[in-house]
Amino acid sequence: IVTAQEFIHHATALAAQLPQAKYAINLCEDRYYFLLGFAAALLRQQVTLLPSSRATNVLTQIATDYEDSYYLSDQAFPSGLAGFDIRSTPTPDDTRGYAIPTIPADQIAAILFTSGSTGPATAHAKTWAMWVQGADQLQYAFAPAIGSCIVGTIAPQHMFGMESTIIYPLQWGCMIHHALSLIHISEPTRPERI
Repeated sequence: IVTAQEFIHHATALAAQLPQAKYAINLCEDRYYFLLGFAAALLRQQVTLLPSSRATNVLTQIATDYEDSYYLSDQAFPSGLAGFDIRSTPTPDDTRGYAIPTIPADQIAAILFTSGSTGPATAHAKTWAMWVQGADQLQYAFAPAIGSCIVGTIAPQHMFGMESTIIYPLQWGCMIHHALSLIHISEPTRPERI
């Protein structure tokens, strides 16, 4: 189990090591690494780009359209691409005395891309407040108990996957399940916080 304290320390340590850039193209497949990369990018005020596909031509196009960007991954990078391997980040030992970081409501947290199956892929920018509003709507619709474990089968790069398995647990104090560990966000946060 990864506690909220440990998570915040992991995200803070990663944020300090991320490349200087405006955009992070998050390709992480492990849900914890995805969450960690997303949070670290938020702390660095970097916008996370969420491609609909890992096809090399799609990723190359996004990197071309968003020049000041880098790839963030927990797997081998697609052929011809390079970036920051999140697995190489050392984990801090001391997890005492954390504070929940404040994220401005109007900060653009992520840009998601449609699949492009019916035309050119469309970019959709979401502020932190928009993500929080979506998480709140999930709570009102489904009202799972605080401390519930969220198990997701949809990729976090997808709009619903992001809202239901990443943002919702951050806002409402749920655990997130993934293949390697359980992440326990034991303290619900406010809309301006992560």
